[in-house]
Amino acid sequence: MSSDSRTPLTTFTVSRQTALEWTGLGTAGFVVALFVLGGLYGVVHGTASLGVNVDAENVGGVAVGGLVLLVLSAGLIVVHELLHGVAMKRYGGDPRYGAGIAHFVLPYAYATSDTEFTRNQFIVIALVPLVVITAVGVPVMLAFDLPILLVPLALNVGGAVGDLWMVRLLLRYPADVDVHDDVTGLRVFGDAEFAPVDSPRTVLRSSLVGFGVVLGLSFLAAMLAPMLLDIAGVTSLSLGPAGTPWSLLQFESGPDGFSSTFGLGGLLGLSAAAGLAYGLLTAGRGRRRSA
Repeated sequence: MSSDSRTPLTTFTVSRQTALEWTGLGTAGFVVALFVLGGLYGVVHGTASLGVNVDAENVGGVAVGGLVLLVLSAGLIVVHELLHGVAMKRYGGDPRYGAGIAHFVLPYAYATSDTEFTRNQFIVIALVPLVVITAVGVPVMLAFDLPILLVPLALNVGGAVGDLWMVRLLLRYPADVDVHDDVTGLRVFGDAEFAPVDSPRTVLRSSLVGFGVVLGLSFLAAMLAPMLLDIAGVTSLSLGPAGTPWSLLQFESGPDGFSSTFGLGGLLGLSAAAGLAYGLLTAGRGRRRSA
């Protein structure tokens, strides 16, 4: 049924707040996927560590490996969007592609179509890249011993946060609504009685969002901090009690280089506390748009 004869139930557009949340949740998703996939690779191939050592003798090889990693990651983004397009074509759409930056915060690539889809069709379109790339990429990585695929596969998981967000939004509606993609959002059309009540955020939901954002930023900071501290000439830094589960970061630098460790328990605890604080501060606030 054409949307012209149906009631517009919601118009969702990525706001600046949503872009920030997606950035944090995507980073957290990348980190979690990297740990899970890295652990799976380690179990299958008996590898205890997947770290990279850089010294004067292998710096060239590491640079080449980094370039290959960038190419693979960029290529997987293209494949991700092409898979969206394949699913759109399957349901009668004529996909077109592009890229942009939402609110100067969230870089994105997209596949879109002027065709309207049913709810279930749109959900399939949204989930196809995550499911297909993971289902194919993980066995290939394990079968051919290709740890270099860890980062691209984890990036694909983190990059699917917007797709999963849209799926969550659409599951609030019955299967016979119509969905129109707007590149950075969507519109839902259906009978007026299908419009869900846009309830305020709960403490749990807001806390989970805050937890994901802080966890992602914490892991990113933990990875970048050692290099920045070494450049700044810092010789020693301890955040949190060393040797305990609540250690955040332990850094030492000397003539032979630097060493750094971060505590997973400490980062999780910090993220949980910050997430709860965010949830308590923002719960109960309604939104102008369903998100």
